[in-house]
Amino acid sequence: MFRCPFYLRTPIMNALKKTLAVAVLAVLAACASSSSAPASGGPAAQAPAPATPAAAPGILSTAQADRGRNVFLASCSGCHASSEFQDTAFKYRWRTRTAGDLFDHVSATMPEDAPGSLAPGSYVEVVTYILRMNGFQATADGSVLDRDGLIAISLSSIAGS
Repeated sequence: MFRCPFYLRTPIMNALKKTLAVAVLAVLAACASSSSAPASGGPAAQAPAPATPAAAPGILSTAQADRGRNVFLASCSGCHASSEFQDTAFKYRWRTRTAGDLFDHVSATMPEDAPGSLAPGSYVEVVTYILRMNGFQATADGSVLDRDGLIAISLSSIAGS
């Protein structure tokens, strides 16, 4: 391990090192935030907008997620706490899957005493409720998701939330 020589550990040298570090950071920040105009004097080239992920804000219907909460309370809360679907283990397990995979799992295995006994729309509503609990934004525009819409939603973003 490298140890700084004694003569570089003096208070003056420490102050100089800190000042230099701040100056370097300021220069790097200025370079990163400056826009470069082309040599022709025209406007700066616009970078293409990043692709919108399938899990973009506003993909869930507020009413559908609210109905999902009601279905969850009536059919799921006897065995499950809603916090189970927001914890680290849940996020880790589903981080590489889609909301459609979650729908398939829930509709095939739940409720434990009568798997598949709910209407398909109820399972979709429960999944939208789980998505909302994990930070997916709801919108009041009235659009609703179905199983096909859930397939397009990646759950990769829940791992970081």
